[in-house]
Amino acid sequence: MRFRKKVITRREHTSAFETENILQTADLYRKEGKIYEAVNLYRQAKDYDRILSISLTPLILERYGNESFISLLEDLSQCSYELKTRYPLSMLNICWGLKTVGLDNAFDILMDALYPIVSAQESKPELLGEWLLLSSFKYHPDSVRMASILKEAEPLFAGKCSQVILPQSHLWFSIYVPFSVYYTKKGEADREAAYFEEYIALYSRITGGHGCGAGALFRSSLAYQRGDLGNAEIYAYKALYLAQGTQQSLVLLGVIQQLGQIALHKADAVGWQNAVKSIAQASASLQNSFTSRAVSDILCAFLLCELQQVDDIADWIKNGDFSEHRLSSALVLPAVFLHALYLLHRSEFTRVVGFTEAWFQMSSESNPLFFMLISLVTAAGYMQLNDSYRAWVFIRQAAMKALPDGLIFPFASFSWILKGLSDKLIEKEHPELLQHFKQVKSRFAVGWRKLYKDLSPELLPESLTIREREVALLASRGLHNSEIAKKLNISENTIRAHLRAVFQKLAVDRRAKLAEKLKEYRIM
Repeated sequence: MRFRKKVITRREHTSAFETENILQTADLYRKEGKIYEAVNLYRQAKDYDRILSISLTPLILERYGNESFISLLEDLSQCSYELKTRYPLSMLNICWGLKTVGLDNAFDILMDALYPIVSAQESKPELLGEWLLLSSFKYHPDSVRMASILKEAEPLFAGKCSQVILPQSHLWFSIYVPFSVYYTKKGEADREAAYFEEYIALYSRITGGHGCGAGALFRSSLAYQRGDLGNAEIYAYKALYLAQGTQQSLVLLGVIQQLGQIALHKADAVGWQNAVKSIAQASASLQNSFTSRAVSDILCAFLLCELQQVDDIADWIKNGDFSEHRLSSALVLPAVFLHALYLLHRSEFTRVVGFTEAWFQMSSESNPLFFMLISLVTAAGYMQLNDSYRAWVFIRQAAMKALPDGLIFPFASFSWILKGLSDKLIEKEHPELLQHFKQVKSRFAVGWRKLYKDLSPELLPESLTIREREVALLASRGLHNSEIAKKLNISENTIRAHLRAVFQKLAVDRRAKLAEKLKEYRIM
């Protein structure tokens, strides 16, 4: 028994020695400004006191999305009452981290635990202000309720800015597409735009400029979806200048994508191309995590899908499996739509309707914009499967969500793949919108055709006919003759004839060489 006791003592001594070495190394990292490395070692030593004594805001910004950091947030949220009382600001930072990674239950529990602590800090009323600022996100995306809470919080800051939500924070992913998130009630888009502008002005004051420009971006997106290109462009540039002045990277990304979409209507090849390149370049300035990269992937995919350049969109969107990633609804909804659109452009029509029907069954989302867009993709899938009855059901479902607010553009852009079904619906059920619909459709068609010709990544020689171009592109993507024939509604004999002409004009003798030849014509 004595021998065993000495062994335990030695082990305890060794463990204490190792812990001391770990803490000394961590302290050294901290002095050198290597916060992430220091926190990892403090956590290994289970010294939460030292972790909480560090300003965690930069760490959250830098490492959001890292699974080990998410588990650290959960650990810290359950620390002792004594530590919560000693480090209330650090705990509020943890609350912000929990909210942004979607751990809403843990966020609510910690917020409830912190309220009596921060409200008792009479000498530091800004702590209660920070708590109120964070508590407003419990009601996201209700701009009215969020703004009412911020009105209580603002006086408590006494002219100071938040130390939890910083101006350059990348965590609030809703602001890159505010219209798709804060437009929540059909028929009230203009009213919600006004509410959101009031909210974002108040929020930006408290946070030192975070989200600045998002209100104008909301207005730009609304005008764009209505086919009002003039106001869409004016508001986009307003958002651009506001966001630049406060270095709002996510808002700027949203603006760039918006200007890229406008460039398509204007047949502005340079503007469209610059938008795609700028989004790709800007993504490098975001945090090194999947979620932040997902923002630029989604924005690029919107532009690429518009010109049917689906081969170049991110693989995770193509695959459509988002379960392994912690994505907010601001990212999940566009990802669902883009995956369905990818399948549609790949002529996988049964998968399109299977995927979207499953989404409608499982999702409780009532977001009008993406409910409408996903309904249109589903209608297009059924139309390509020659099921016009089900296509009509979904296009009417889309119209009920979007047309009360005049969101006419998506119906114009889907007109061709819907084989004119959207035209028939508007003519029959919304004749007051018909003339505007035709104008938007015509303008979009002209811009699309010119840009597709100028910017298609497989731009082919003018010697090919339009049909030969279509056949060549589909063949290069691996489609068999029977699949191409079905997609283009022509016979396999005609497909073989077109391919013979293509091979002769491009001086190739088989499909593998055709794919290589097409790469020579890339201009991007």
